[in-house]
Amino acid sequence: MPELTTEFTLFCFGIVIGAIGAMFGLGGGFLIVPLLSVWGISVVEAAATSLVGVFLTSVSGTVRNWWQGDVDGRSCFQLALFGIPTAQLGAWLGDRLPDRILSIGFALFLFVSLFLLHWRQQKLAGVELPEAIATDREGEISDSWGDRLGQFAQIGAIAGILAGLFGVGGGIVIVPLLLLLTRATLRSAAAISLGAIVPISASALTLHAFNGNILWLPGVCLGLGGIFGAQFGIALMPYLPAKLLDRTFQFLLLALALYMSRPVFLEFRF
Repeated sequence: MPELTTEFTLFCFGIVIGAIGAMFGLGGGFLIVPLLSVWGISVVEAAATSLVGVFLTSVSGTVRNWWQGDVDGRSCFQLALFGIPTAQLGAWLGDRLPDRILSIGFALFLFVSLFLLHWRQQKLAGVELPEAIATDREGEISDSWGDRLGQFAQIGAIAGILAGLFGVGGGIVIVPLLLLLTRATLRSAAAISLGAIVPISASALTLHAFNGNILWLPGVCLGLGGIFGAQFGIALMPYLPAKLLDRTFQFLLLALALYMSRPVFLEFRF
């Protein structure tokens, strides 16, 4: 295992990651994987280790959301129902793909997530939303199981495979798609996403643990920091303008996507 910073430094990083992740409905893996890769850890090990922090942070954030009455338990269950089996598939693939491919793939899905957010901002106001999972004015998702089953199956399945493959929990996909396909607010989408991430990340974590890909000490340090950070992020979120949160999220996605694309840039270096 490559030498890392001290446990306390990782704990502090975990606080920041947990706060950011909770505000956007993410487990924090989209930040943990690039952070661990800075120390030369392979992407599959970084992804597997990330899931420890993702799981602990998601549990912390979901408990806080539950106390505040913001968790739509049925929506979380429906997303997790399809995400749990595909998380196993993602973990299986991640253990077999070359590190370079995983890094480029991580960057690509960050770019796709950025595109979804941008598309939502540009088109949502002027486009009639699908009736499949239409929402009411308060951002609550439709009660019709039949109407939304197909959409939730797709979102949950995609989130699951990305959780297992890249250690991101899947929220980085769930939140943009919920915002794009429903009138859910960022706050309600974040709460649903964070709740679904708990069982999805646990599913991927079990297979990575079996394959021996997890660096437990860094993961636990980041996760414990994330527990505290998630509480802070959720408490702070109502006081921050939605536009500021959206712009900050987009900036983070772009910066991290460019960083994880470095294998491509190195190939064209003269």
